[in-house]
Amino acid sequence: MTKDTLDYTCVDAMKDPNSAFRITDMLRGLEGIIELTNQGLARLKAKTGDRVLEIGCGTGEDTRAIAKNVGSSGSIVAIDTSETMLKEAKNRSMSADSKIDFQVADVNNLEFPDRTFNCCWSQRVFQHLAEPTKALNEIARVLKPGGRVGILDTDWGTFAIDSQDKQLTQKITTCFAGLIQNGLVGRQLPRLCANSGFKNIDYFANTIISTNFEMLFDDFGMSEALAYLEHQQVCSKLELDSWKEELRKNHENNCFYFSVTMYGIVAERS
Repeated sequence: MTKDTLDYTCVDAMKDPNSAFRITDMLRGLEGIIELTNQGLARLKAKTGDRVLEIGCGTGEDTRAIAKNVGSSGSIVAIDTSETMLKEAKNRSMSADSKIDFQVADVNNLEFPDRTFNCCWSQRVFQHLAEPTKALNEIARVLKPGGRVGILDTDWGTFAIDSQDKQLTQKITTCFAGLIQNGLVGRQLPRLCANSGFKNIDYFANTIISTNFEMLFDDFGMSEALAYLEHQQVCSKLELDSWKEELRKNHENNCFYFSVTMYGIVAERS
């Protein structure tokens, strides 16, 4: 399985990137993600005058929230691999409370001096990283001693969908998790941070729940997962079509939902 169904690295190649903006906004607007983000930013404790690095800023929703915390005397460097995302984030952040520098950059090769930042923040990025330890080592390098990192990410191994066919559903959700570059990273965050030398690790979680049938298949990439299972002859087209139709009927009867657990971590650089 090589295709990352939720990967945004191809946004710059899209003829119409508005779909990527829409999905990003939709995810960031889910109640469970809002709650977890607020909890994580509160624990990060970025304060007035701090210099903050944000990794994978997307459309800049978290960037603007952090800007309110660091104020006019603080600053943020917000990086992303997508020039298109950065342009959108910059346009949305014109009235931010602090200085924001939007840059195209790779977390695995940060071009900042050692001990530059007071805090680092990242949301839903590590699930797409092939080398999360390398990224954490870079974060540790650019943080000042005692600086804090806050990371929120998903554990797709907790993906839950109700269906009468439990065996088929397990195959599908396992396949889906496998199609994410690093789909189980949520549960791995404490160990990864500890191995990179972080201390005082604070760990928390929230369950993200949605009743949006179209979101699951059109935006989350479930259609790609079903196509993969059919292509690999793990399941027949008839089985997969019947499963999807069952979920559609559940949706029509107001008894459809899916859920996944997101984890957060705040840790301190030694």
